[in-house]
Amino acid sequence: MIDMHTHILPGIDDGAKDINQSVQMLAESYRQGVDICISTSHCKLHDEHSLNEFLVKRENSYNILCDGVKGIEVPQIILGAEVYLDNDISRYKDIEKLCIQGTKYILVEFGRNMSVDMLSEWLYNLNLKGFIPIIAHIDRYGMRNEMIKEFEGLTLVYQVNNSEVLTIFGRRFLKKLAHCTVVMGSDMHNTTTRPCDMKKAYSVMSKKMPKAVDLLYKENPKHILGK
Repeated sequence: MIDMHTHILPGIDDGAKDINQSVQMLAESYRQGVDICISTSHCKLHDEHSLNEFLVKRENSYNILCDGVKGIEVPQIILGAEVYLDNDISRYKDIEKLCIQGTKYILVEFGRNMSVDMLSEWLYNLNLKGFIPIIAHIDRYGMRNEMIKEFEGLTLVYQVNNSEVLTIFGRRFLKKLAHCTVVMGSDMHNTTTRPCDMKKAYSVMSKKMPKAVDLLYKENPKHILGK
């Protein structure tokens, strides 16, 4: 499996607090059958300085993580970011450095009570620059149905959190996205309250939506990564 949404880098956001927790999260993820983890640390941009500052912090944290997992079986780590979309991020220089490494895909999340029309415009501007937004945890937003309707015609991907498929209501929502490209993610932040749940979700989906499970957890993510 490929986990498209994780907060595994130590000490950079509200995810892993230190290298020990990072290692525990990754080791558990590997035990559950995850081959690749996309690291998507939170990133807020309001100028080019904040972008460069984030990149430096991410690189430092990543280097610490690489040292910490030497000799331990863990998933492959691919860097990305979870970018808070509250302005037109397409206008910033070097925005491509926030994409999932080696791709034009960029994970974005929305704040509450944001204009769907404005979000659509900012996503469209990313498309114009050649980027493909991945909408983080689309299942979380109260206006998700309005968003999906408004975003029709845009080139994008929807990421759904595993917790959504553990309920009948969540699976019903997932079926509404049958015409869209969808990937799954644990959105894990720690080993207790927000741990890796890939194995449990995959097991449920194998029984409830067997025709879709490998598309969501393996094939669509591989396509995004060019594998």
